[in-house]
Parts: sequence; C-alpha cells; structure tokens
Amino acid sequence: MISAEVDFPILIRNSLSLKVNTFQYDYNIIDDNKIVYNHDGSDLGCAFGWMYQFDNGLGSKTVFETLYFGQYITIKGINAGISYRF
Repeated sequence: MISAEVDFPILIRNSLSLKVNTFQYDYNIIDDNKIVYNHDGSDLGCAFGWMYQFDNGLGSKTVFETLYFGQYITIKGINAGISYRF
C-alpha cells in the first residue's frame, strides 16, 4: 500500500485530513475447503478525517476510510487514534 495524506487547518487546534491509497491485493473465497472465487489486482482507497490538538500536546484523530478490493468487495471503517506532540 502506498498512501499520500494532506492536512487542512481549519482553526488553531482543528484540522481536516484527506488520504488517498493505492494497493495490490490477492484474495480467495473458500467454502467447505474449496476455493469458490479468486481475485487479484490493484485498486484505490480514500480516507477523510478530523484532528484536534489540545494545549498540553495531546491530540485525537477520527478517520472514515474506504478500501475497494475490485468490483465486489468494499471495506469501510472508522479509525480513531491519539498522538502526542513534543
């Protein structure tokens, strides 16, 4: 996976982030120990999030991310994290 991320400051402590991913995949769908579907290729994903920096150096970030694995599989998720700025 290769990603590029850009942060857009809104206010002093708030910012929005945008991330674009490109990746390669190879997966098998197995039923009763038999491969019923096999697919490989490359595709894109994207993420959009919000970050807040507190005065004490701590920060929090929430991101909604979508990854596309070909025509039939899409994974959507919410990621949350904390950070500390020195």
